[in-house]
Amino acid sequence: MNPSRFASRFYVVGVTLLVAVCLSTWAMGCARYVLKEGDRGVVAVSGPGGRKKAEKLMAEHFPEGYEILREEEVVVGQTVNYEEEVSPLGVRLAGGEEGGLRMNLGSETRGTETVTDKTEYRIHYRRTGSP
Repeated sequence: MNPSRFASRFYVVGVTLLVAVCLSTWAMGCARYVLKEGDRGVVAVSGPGGRKKAEKLMAEHFPEGYEILREEEVVVGQTVNYEEEVSPLGVRLAGGEEGGLRMNLGSETRGTETVTDKTEYRIHYRRTGSP
């Protein structure tokens, strides 16, 4: 077997496994405490399986019972994406489209910035019977 073909196949298998692990980890979801006080708390949830994990955390916090006050999506930061396009500026002095003389006059740069909010789903809860 050609060594470069073997390396290429090995790379494809490795990348495929990495993607599979990442997707399965996301699908399991996660939950974490944002706030944990004596009579109330807030849990952040992500991924499809995160709800079950959040319920487990709330039950561990208040084994005698809890009630959900509200659920909301909260902005926790922003992602900024910047794309830039550079176009040469010049004058064609002689010749056709493909060749000939061209005088370079620099370039023009155009940029686009996109700002997207990063959000997190949160569950606010309290001990059953708390005010």
